[in-house]
Amino acid sequence: VSTNAAGEPVYHLDRNRLWNPLSPDQVRSLMTHGQNRSSSWVNQGQFTISGDLFNGWAGPIGFAAVLEVGSQGYELHPDPLADTGNPVPYFSPFGLRDEGGGTRKRYATGLEFKVPLLSSLIATAAGRFDQYDDDTATDDAFTYNAGLEWRPVRSLLLRGSYATSFRAPDMHFV
Repeated sequence: VSTNAAGEPVYHLDRNRLWNPLSPDQVRSLMTHGQNRSSSWVNQGQFTISGDLFNGWAGPIGFAAVLEVGSQGYELHPDPLADTGNPVPYFSPFGLRDEGGGTRKRYATGLEFKVPLLSSLIATAAGRFDQYDDDTATDDAFTYNAGLEWRPVRSLLLRGSYATSFRAPDMHFV
């Protein structure tokens, strides 16, 4: 290694070494094995009931209901070699440098109806309420949908619906 006028090192490429294969010992000296440890869990209980409520003018009016209770959590422990600061001593395809973890509880209830309006036209309506017990600003959400099914002939079914949706906050960002 030589230096320039400012005293900084100047590296010169040894072209003879550039095209020579590495020995197995040299390859082993460049490698290491890391181990990221993580775990996650989900516990959930669900109660559902469905059936026909009564007969309407065009057929039976059906319903379904659901109640859910759940808890979930995770723990993330990256390899200590990945968290040495500057620079990372080896490549981690997962980019895991932060430990993380947490738990939360979830409660939900939903109700759905199927109402025949004519022999060839059926209306559907559903609603669901989800509540999350965690540290986010999104504590709960109500979603719903409504739709029509029209079967003008036996071999053709046309459907249309309008629905809302909700995505629960990602656990790692909570």
